[in-house]
Amino acid sequence: LLTKKKTKIWLSAVSSVMLAAILALSGVLIYLKFNKKEFGPSKVEVNPLAFSIDTWDGKTVNANDFKSDFAGRGDNTLTIDSAASFVYFVDQVNSGKDDFEKTTVYLNKNIDLNGYLINSIGNEQNPFKGNFDGGFYTIYNANINGNGLFGCVDGTISNSKIKNVGLYNATIKTSHLIAGGLIGKAINVNIENVFVNGGNVTAKHAFGGIVGQMISTNGEHYIKNSFIDSNVTAENFGGIVLDCTSPEFCTLPSNAKLVR
Repeated sequence: LLTKKKTKIWLSAVSSVMLAAILALSGVLIYLKFNKKEFGPSKVEVNPLAFSIDTWDGKTVNANDFKSDFAGRGDNTLTIDSAASFVYFVDQVNSGKDDFEKTTVYLNKNIDLNGYLINSIGNEQNPFKGNFDGGFYTIYNANINGNGLFGCVDGTISNSKIKNVGLYNATIKTSHLIAGGLIGKAINVNIENVFVNGGNVTAKHAFGGIVGQMISTNGEHYIKNSFIDSNVTAENFGGIVLDCTSPEFCTLPSNAKLVR
């Protein structure tokens, strides 16, 4: 059991060589790493909107920029094209109006939540049940009331994947016993290419860098190419995952530690 207060953690699912490279990256290189899109199995293009950031005014909730079948992505896809439509997406999940089961939600732009308070995406009563592809974009300055960017993701039906998104300079302050930087509670979810960088996290009891609690009930699930570098205040913390309730089904990096 690891116990520590007010500590800065840096634990990663990438190799030590890649960690050193990440630490040395300039803003331009971060752009090249986290602002690209995959449009097919072999074609990768630099995103021309990589430096574009849409900033939330703290009031507007906009359904108009929440588009279906954007850029020919096909059925059962939705695209977030502004900070205001991201907040609309959060509200749709948390109100129980849409859990987005069997739907892939794409982030199509860097967004700055400007320090305004938002709730985690999904909760125990109304979990997010779809897929989320951040398109290698970044969410800046989120002030999150809850147990992670996503509060609860249940991928039992959709075999959910959360990928290609960064959370930069976020503030997470939670009364939940278990919290995570990206997801508080992940049920049958795969995670890859995500980061939590900068900012401050204050957890009531325990915190996992990427996931607080990872539950696998229908096969193996994994976390790949992900890292956290944030200031954390918690009684207990795990590196990438705080707790995997079925560790035989969790594929984790060799340096990940589980706090049970």
